[in-house]
Amino acid sequence: MIQLNLLPPKEKKEFESTETRRWFFLFGNRLFFFLIIFILLCLSAYFYLSIILKSQEKLIEIEENHFKTSQLSQLEREIEQTNQKLQEIYNLQKDLKPMTPVLEKLTDLRPEGVYLIGLSYQKDDGQISLNGRADSREQFLVFQKNLGEEPRFIDLNSPISNLLKQRDINFNLTFKVKDNDNTMLKLPQSADELNEIQ
Repeated sequence: MIQLNLLPPKEKKEFESTETRRWFFLFGNRLFFFLIIFILLCLSAYFYLSIILKSQEKLIEIEENHFKTSQLSQLEREIEQTNQKLQEIYNLQKDLKPMTPVLEKLTDLRPEGVYLIGLSYQKDDGQISLNGRADSREQFLVFQKNLGEEPRFIDLNSPISNLLKQRDINFNLTFKVKDNDNTMLKLPQSADELNEIQ
């Protein structure tokens, strides 16, 4: 098929420029349309990603708060357990009499040649049993006399078997410690008093 262009050159140029303008117009419209669609897609992706990012940040914050809360509750449990143990220790100590002052007094009253081997305390009746060894009967009798003259020690009991031997005496004595507010065995009555002592 043969195409003949019978238009004069001036109209030919006009026609070509019109064609070119039309082509640019169509191309420009399509490009503008695709550009708008691309911008809308980018905006929707941006908003979608920002929503996801915010939700992830919220989840991280919730997880951190949960972790902190669990750590805090665990710490509170540990503090409570420690307080319970301290209260149990205090209750045990409240029922016990400190023996250090008694031992110090016994050591002060002990003459040379008398050796203390064992000491036991019966909580229910407050009786103290003392075992020891004396080089001679005279040294033992001096120690027994010193204990008897000490006003804080009462109900001193010395079995006759302590006096049977003249030398190398293994002796046993029982006595009680007078318990009043001014004695060496005063205990704190509360946890605050215990803290003041320490």
